[in-house]
Amino acid sequence: MVNKKRRIAFKAGVGLIIVMLFFTFFSSSINYFITPKVTISLARHGSIIIGQEYVSGIIIPSSAVIDGSFVYVVSQADTFLGTQLHIDRRRIVIETRDFGQAVVSDGLTNREYIVTSWDRPLKDGQRVILPND
Repeated sequence: MVNKKRRIAFKAGVGLIIVMLFFTFFSSSINYFITPKVTISLARHGSIIIGQEYVSGIIIPSSAVIDGSFVYVVSQADTFLGTQLHIDRRRIVIETRDFGQAVVSDGLTNREYIVTSWDRPLKDGQRVILPND
């Protein structure tokens, strides 16, 4: 009777380990198809020429601007699953636009990563991956 209980406990333990290994291995594959893939760009301080004037501020690609005054900023978090990227929707103030670039006067700081393209709708706080991950 004792040996039978041990065998059942052993089989249950082995089964639990197999299930854990399955989810560990396949969860990353499943997440690849579920999690939005984004491309990012570095917001940088600089100047562009508009007409005959220099306009200074944080320069970003115009493709990153959503609804005229928002961008998605990428943040990085270290979790027990490794490093993960998340996005935050942020309001910005655009001073001017020209030639595919926008000069931001408020809402971004130098050297923040922003989302420039995505493969499915995004939500604030959502986890994202880069296409080559």
